[in-house]
Parts: sequence; structure tokens; C-alpha cells
Amino acid sequence: ENDFCYDKVFGPYVSQTELYNSFGSQIVHDLLSGINGCVMTYGLASSGRTYTITGALPDCRARHGFQRNNSGTKTQSLLSAAPLLENSRAGIAPRLLGDLFKSIKATPSSCEYVIKCSYVAVYLEKVFDLLQSHEKRNISVYEDSRGIHIDGVCEACCFEEGDILGLIQRGQACLCVLSSRMNVAINQSHSVLMISVTKIDRAKRLTTTARLQLTDLAAFEVPVKAKGKSPQEVNI
Repeated sequence: ENDFCYDKVFGPYVSQTELYNSFGSQIVHDLLSGINGCVMTYGLASSGRTYTITGALPDCRARHGFQRNNSGTKTQSLLSAAPLLENSRAGIAPRLLGDLFKSIKATPSSCEYVIKCSYVAVYLEKVFDLLQSHEKRNISVYEDSRGIHIDGVCEACCFEEGDILGLIQRGQACLCVLSSRMNVAINQSHSVLMISVTKIDRAKRLTTTARLQLTDLAAFEVPVKAKGKSPQEVNI
């Protein structure tokens, strides 16, 4: 037997606002202080994993941002921003991004920030870039002295929360197409939104980079109910 400790347990009717307020501000503070963060949702199919991460999003699909892969060879212009609508059903991602950019705007003028975003799906240990819909190839992951990297993954420079929300919606649409082509349910793959926050403090002559991962894990399924699926899919 194992003992598991929790900082907090929420009831089945907790609101999106109450859930986010329990930890969101600390993650934003840590990111701007150079500390990495990660939020993961995990559970049965239809348990509300994706709803918890994204919730109801405004339509920002027209925002494509400035894109660049690791070699810096691909670019794309940024469309002008439009006001975002507040929604009580908004999930962790839009609330956290809103607080992040508000905090950035409130910092001294001596500080500059570079925000980059990547979005990938993982299925049967294969990684797919959700921001390059025309490329369905599996991309490789490697590790060096600086950490873990995804080779050739597309990055988008973002200037406000709407830019990242647009990339989320674009990636979700790409995930639907990818799942259809592979003939698997959309909830059988992990999706990972990676946000890099680089802070350049000219006054202190200090540059820090922190990364946030928002992960929607594949749906957990009880083996006896997972009929017609391979062992790899059941154990994903």
C-alpha cells in the first residue's frame, strides 16, 4: 500500500475560477522569476481534462504569430490583435496567459520579455508538431547539457494572450485531422503546450528563461473496457 498526500482536493462542482485561483498566481510569479512550471490533467474519457485546461476559448484562430523552428528558417507575419472576451468557463490556459501578460505589462521598462510557444502531440511514443499542419512526420526528441529538446519543432513568438490562444485552437484543429488520419480517437494522444518566457533585465544585466508546460494527458481507460485496442494504446 502507498500513502498519497495532496495539497488540496476539490469537489465535483468546483468552478473554473476557484480551481485556477488556488495555484495560478504562483505559477505566473515563478515563471517571471525564472522557475519552470507544469500543469497536467489526467483522468477517464469525458472526465473534463481538456475542459479544465482550456475551457471555453474565444475564437482566435486568425492569429498565427511569428513562427520559427530551431534553425530559424520559417517565419510568418502576425495579425493584429482583437479584444478577448472574458468567460466564466475559461480554463487554466486562458486565465494563466491573461495573468502572465498583465504581469509583464506591469514590470519596469528596463525589463524586456520574449514569449515563444510550441504545441505537440504524443501518440505511441511518437511526437507530432501541431503548429505545422502540412508536416505529419514524427519528430525526434534529444537531450544535451542544456536540457531536453524537440528537434525542428515550430516556435511562435507571441505578443499577447490572444496569439497563444489562437495557436491552441489551430493546434486542436490539427490534432483532429491527425487523429482522423491515424484512425484513433482524439483522446488517445497526449497534447503538450510549451511556453517559453525569457526575461531580459537591462538594469541588472541578467537574462533568465523559464518554461511552462500545459499537458492534457491521454484518457485513462480501464483495461477490461478497452476492447479492440492494442496493449500500447491501453497503456499509453
